[in-house]
Amino acid sequence: MLKTKILIKEINSSETLPIRKEILRPDIDLPCEFKGDNDAETFHLGAIHNEEVIGVVSFIRSDNSIFTKNQYQMRGMAIVAAHRKRGIGKMLIQEALDLLEKKEVAVLWCNARETAVQFYEKFGFKTLGEKFMIDHIGTHYLMYYKPA
Repeated sequence: MLKTKILIKEINSSETLPIRKEILRPDIDLPCEFKGDNDAETFHLGAIHNEEVIGVVSFIRSDNSIFTKNQYQMRGMAIVAAHRKRGIGKMLIQEALDLLEKKEVAVLWCNARETAVQFYEKFGFKTLGEKFMIDHIGTHYLMYYKPA
């Protein structure tokens, strides 16, 4: 267990980039910046431990034609390896769901790595369609969450 508290707070998109590169794009020549990172409605959450960002996730207002109404896409969920399996991802998701509920978001969707599907299912996310491949990254599923 961590001896010091983890703080979940909004951060700037630039603060997400080192962790995105380290965890999601290691040795992959793909950009770590996402379309919409700096849009006015986008927000990024960071898990802070001892004043260091150890986990990140981004929420971009992005329409997927499969869904209707007010929707956001979750992108770039990443936790530094030394801090995994400590509930940090859960803390980030719970904070995000609270913020998205206040924004009256109808659907949160993401392209989840195959290895993350069970994690997202714990929060009520559902898969839609068949798995698909994203070049250089791996197998993914479209997942979505609809607040109650």
